[in-house]
This record gives sequence, structure tokens and C-alpha cells, in this order.
Amino acid sequence: MLEILKTPGTGVYSSLNRFRGYLDALEEFGVEYDPRLVIKCSYGFEDGKSSAKHLLSRMITFDSIVTASDYVACGVIDTLEAQGISVPNDVSVMGYGDLELSKMIKPQLSTIHQNMFEIGKQSVRSLYEVIHERTAEDIMLDVELVVRDSTSKKDS
Repeated sequence: MLEILKTPGTGVYSSLNRFRGYLDALEEFGVEYDPRLVIKCSYGFEDGKSSAKHLLSRMITFDSIVTASDYVACGVIDTLEAQGISVPNDVSVMGYGDLELSKMIKPQLSTIHQNMFEIGKQSVRSLYEVIHERTAEDIMLDVELVVRDSTSKKDS
């Protein structure tokens, strides 16, 4: 996956951008990248459950899980809680998307909010450019951190 990130033109995919942000944050805070802590999966609830089981089976210590979707985060929480691991006391869990379900799950999910209206608007503009045989520009939209109950500050 790291080689994909180094290849020009591949940064247009949201999953790769999210992973690149993860790597940038590690570097910013002086934390060494550990590939054992990264599990690639799809975006569904069951994917979150199986990924959490896979991570737990590696028998490595961690205190937080950052996922690429709220559905995955909900699956992670389900698995952790079933194993007697308290969210957020033992492990913090972070989602992405700020879906309605992020407020329905217990504990309520900390997540990244995306402005879906703006995403739709910019998508239509890009499609218009392509239809008229013009180059559509890559667009980066702002997101917002939404802190709820699934994350907590850990003692160092």
C-alpha cells in the first residue's frame, strides 16, 4: 500500500488519501509506522468486526482504532465490547462519515463529518467538465472532527 501512495496519480482515491493522512499524522507526532497495526478492509459493519478480530489475534498492544468509515467503526466497537474491551476506557474508536448511526450506537461514535451536499455539488461540476471534454480538477473539501463518546484521552 505504501508503494501505491508513492505512485503519481493514485492520490485521487479517498481511501488512499485517508491512509496518507494517517501516515502524515504519525510523522507529525514522531510515531513510527507499524504495519502490524494496519488492516485493509472494505467499508461495512462485518468488515469492521472481522478486522477487529484479526487485530486482536495479533496480540499487540493498542489503545485506539481509526477506521475509514462509520460502518467499520461500529463493527469494531461490537467486537471489542463482545471481548470485554471497554470503548473508550480501554480502546478509543474513531469513524469517518458522520452517518446518522454514529449518534445511535452506544457509545456514540467520534467521527469525521463530511459535507455531503458540497460533495454532491462538486461531483456534478466535475462531471460537467468531463462531459464537455475538459479536465476536471482534483478537489479537496474541508472536513470537521466530531468528538463524541467513543474516544478518550489516554494517559501516557
